[in-house]
Formats: sequence, structure tokens, C-alpha cells
Amino acid sequence: MQKKQGIGWQRIVRKEGVMKSTDDSPSFWDIRRCLLSSVDFAEDFSLNHPEHTDAVTRFLQEIRRITKELTSSCEEGSAPSSLSDIVVGRSGARGMASIMAKRHPEKSGLLTRFEEGLTHAREEFIRNVRPEVYRQT
Repeated sequence: MQKKQGIGWQRIVRKEGVMKSTDDSPSFWDIRRCLLSSVDFAEDFSLNHPEHTDAVTRFLQEIRRITKELTSSCEEGSAPSSLSDIVVGRSGARGMASIMAKRHPEKSGLLTRFEEGLTHAREEFIRNVRPEVYRQT
């Protein structure tokens, strides 16, 4: 692995606009990623067990509260999230899906639909948040 100034350049990730080595793991972002997975699983569980919907809803609210508390404590003084932060995160997921589609041709149809869905979701989100971008002139 090529090194420059003590940082492994092949293991660099973006964190709040700053390049950061993944050697610093686990990080706040790793914790957050695990919590988001837990939220996804809880929502899926609720779909399959509707009798537990209220308990899952309370759990999700608590997880979001705890995550927000951790975020505000760890990121004091940082700028609030912006539209570009949202789009960059979605773009990363889309890029990974594109790479996976090339590596696993048998799943390329599914992953292409996933990419198209993300593109549609981004456009719809921007249309709702920044309608002036889509106004006809």
C-alpha cells in the first residue's frame, strides 16, 4: 500500500469534507452506520410482525434521539447538514452499486434498478426542497 505522510491513501474516506484515514476505526460514523442498520431491521421486523408496530415505533424514536444526542455531542461547532451532504451520501451508494453490478453480472438488473431508484429519489427530493431548480423558463 502506497503511503504519503503516514496515511494509507488506498484507505481514505470522506468525513465532513475532510479526508480521514479508515485506520481511525471504529469512528462515530461506524457507530451511526450500525444504528442505521438496526433501524432498517426494526422496520422490516415491524412489517412482518404488525402486532409489534408500536414497540418498534418507540424503539426507532429512541434510537433517533440517541443518535442525534451523540451527533450533537461529537460534532459541536460543525456546520449543519446541507443538501449537498445528502446528495453526496446517495451518490456513494449509487457508485458502489455500479461497481457491484460490474463484479456480479447476475445481479446487474437488480442493482441497475436500485441505481435508477436512487436517481429518481434524488430528483424528487431536490424537486421538493429546491423547486426553483426544476422551474421551466
